Amino acid sequence: MLPMFKFNWKPLIIVLSLFVGFSGNALAQTETPTVTRFNLSEVTCKNLLDANNFDRMAVLMMYWGFVAGKENNLEFDSEKMQAATEQLMDVCVEDPDMTIFSAIESI
Repeated sequence: MLPMFKFNWKPLIIVLSLFVGFSGNALAQTETPTVTRFNLSEVTCKNLLDANNFDRMAVLMMYWGFVAGKENNLEFDSEKMQAATEQLMDVCVEDPDMTIFSAIESI
């Protein structure tokens, strides 16, 4: 018999709440994303800095989810994510040609 896995719904609810909260403002600015398809390994800090709020939020959620998945991390700490995002944006301002993955690795 397989062991029972208890899924912690709280982090998912927090992420979805943040997404819904931010998407209302983002959708008010633009109805459709400006970029419809991208390769995670090629997105640069400049791309992130130049993006509208909706695209920036979507890209950041994708990257943080990718990083968490690689680490097999199913928990979410919104304060740590906010701090990491602020650090990431600081790195991006300093070196806009850096890829997002390189910027994340540097923090």
